[in-house]
Amino acid sequence: MSSTDPKNDQAPADAKAKEPKQGAKATRMRSAAHAANTSVQIGLLVVIFLVANFGAAKWFIKKDLSPNEQNTLSETTRNVIDQIDADTRIITAFSQNSPDFQRVVELTELYDDEAGTRVSSEVLDPVRNPTRSREISAKFNHEFTGNAVLIIQGDTMREIPEDELFHLERNRQGEWVRGAFGGEDAITSTLLELESEQRRVLYIITGKGPWPRTPKGSGADTLATLIAKRQGVEVRELSLTDITEIPADASAVVVANAKYDFNGAEIRMLHRFFEERKGGIITLLNPEASLPNYYAFLRLYGIDPVPQVAVTRASQLGGNDATIFEVPVDFVAGPELTDPFLNIDATFPGRSSHLIVDEANDELFRRKISVAKVAISKPEFWGESTPAATPATFDAATDTDGPLTLAAIVEKRSVEDKKLGVRSARMAVIANPHLLDPTTLTQENVDFLFSAISWSMGQSSMIGITPAQPSIFKLTLKEGSQGTLTWVICALMPAITLIIAYLVWQRRRA
Repeated sequence: MSSTDPKNDQAPADAKAKEPKQGAKATRMRSAAHAANTSVQIGLLVVIFLVANFGAAKWFIKKDLSPNEQNTLSETTRNVIDQIDADTRIITAFSQNSPDFQRVVELTELYDDEAGTRVSSEVLDPVRNPTRSREISAKFNHEFTGNAVLIIQGDTMREIPEDELFHLERNRQGEWVRGAFGGEDAITSTLLELESEQRRVLYIITGKGPWPRTPKGSGADTLATLIAKRQGVEVRELSLTDITEIPADASAVVVANAKYDFNGAEIRMLHRFFEERKGGIITLLNPEASLPNYYAFLRLYGIDPVPQVAVTRASQLGGNDATIFEVPVDFVAGPELTDPFLNIDATFPGRSSHLIVDEANDELFRRKISVAKVAISKPEFWGESTPAATPATFDAATDTDGPLTLAAIVEKRSVEDKKLGVRSARMAVIANPHLLDPTTLTQENVDFLFSAISWSMGQSSMIGITPAQPSIFKLTLKEGSQGTLTWVICALMPAITLIIAYLVWQRRRA
């Protein structure tokens, strides 16, 4: 007869009783560990998020991804900002209800970001902040009469009214009206004016034949209106008939589309202005004019205008070739003037003549005169002696093979050491009078001509391309399409997000 030990029977029973307790304890420990791990991960994510945001706020790189980099200051503006020495404050004195308020504020903030501590921006609503308004009014004797940008430098303040922040364009009646936003041009030209000792004056020489007029005005009107708006330069007309010297306040003169030649006294005036007073001369030659005295003046400085018209031939439907006068140009690397234009496609409209440029003349070098080509035609263009012939045909005996020089510059240095800061005399010659004709106006030609004027006046910081204008695209939706778009944004997209989240959760559970 066998007997059973009660102690031996109790041991398995106790072990079985402990197993559920140990399993539950292990489960609780795993849950606690999982919760702790999750908490640590969440905490680390929060810390990483805070550190990343703090770092991004302190150290960051800006990249303008907008079309044409319309939210980036132009190279011209950056050059002007680099020259600012005194502390400058730009105040956007606009009503917050103005439709232009936001973009003006954003523009002034770009100046603040670019210049660092030298330029600061401020937003002021004169109605909502009368205390600050009275402070400015008392200090600068200024009356707030409308929206404006105020630029303060030391004890000097300049006001840019709202209308001057916009470019002027001609309507169908030929009247100047408010056009695209040009706030950067207006602010930059005002900053340049504050940095200059005095406002520069540009004279347009008249009495040598007017620029052709169109229902939209003339090139002279365009020059006077646009350059004053863009570069803060005062533009005046000047007749050489009854004077003996070019006015003392002249920084440069423009000889554009002259049809009648200059007499000896007028040439001597230009010579003294250029040689002795270091004045700038900008010439836009008329290819159909004969100006022997003026051409002789230009030859003194290594530029010889050729009485030929730049042309090429192109086939057209029907088999007959056509004569092409509009000249695509390439800008020549090297001169300071052309640096911003090397990758720009530009076309000189209308008819152009061409120039012979004597860049290797020892006599010019001895006189400290340097001459350089800045714009040339495509190789397929040639200088045609008889442009009336249809179609034009190249004649090696009488015509000039391409590429042709369409623009050149001259610089007469006063001293060898540029560090002394003595201004040199500068001249720009362009073999085309149509760059500012209202009917053929292009931004590339305006930029090039204005840069040539700035260079001739010694304003190298203003050489460059104007800021790109923002393009506005309008999307029109029908009523049914608007409803569909609303459902996609408010229902479908959130639903897709929830479905993805549910699938991820199910996978993690498995």
